[in-house]
Amino acid sequence: MRRFTFGGFVRKFFTAVFSIFFVVTFLTPLTAQADGWDGGRISGEKILSPSNGVYEITKTIEIPEGAKLTVRPGTKIVNSGADPLFFVHGWLSIEGSESDPVTVESSNDIVYLENAPEDSRVEIRHAVLDGKNSASLVPASGNSQTSNYVFEDSDFINFGEYSYIWYPKSFRAERNTFSNSHGFSIGFDVRSSENSQP
Repeated sequence: MRRFTFGGFVRKFFTAVFSIFFVVTFLTPLTAQADGWDGGRISGEKILSPSNGVYEITKTIEIPEGAKLTVRPGTKIVNSGADPLFFVHGWLSIEGSESDPVTVESSNDIVYLENAPEDSRVEIRHAVLDGKNSASLVPASGNSQTSNYVFEDSDFINFGEYSYIWYPKSFRAERNTFSNSHGFSIGFDVRSSENSQP
């Protein structure tokens, strides 16, 4: 007949606890967890990737002149309060792929470029942008938005407000769909003598 000892019980208890800790910590498959970044001003180059989980953005992502934000294929961004989502004076590059698009959901305006410098860029490729029946893609700012724009192979859906791009430095849009959305206005400045035709 085995005799119960308190020391033996304690040893078995801690062995069991350690075994559970080891299995949970080292043998359980890892799941993608958001890296805790919720927006704000960036510097240099910042990359958002799907391995960090869903980005819950609460503060406007500010991209100053000289900075670049790259969003890689499969990344999902959910705006949870930032207004606007992106303030761009540098380079915003949303680069999804045909098989793995970038997803952006925002009930507040997506891109704002008040008095953006002429070398700023907004490039959106292979993405699904959902305005949640509320947002504008690019709202009217009352100021020149002299950025360079590329919209390709993307779906723009549920934009509840008109989108305006006034006096862009360059603009290219190819193979996009716009559905369940208000209008999209592009205005080119041809009033100067340099651009006027006889």
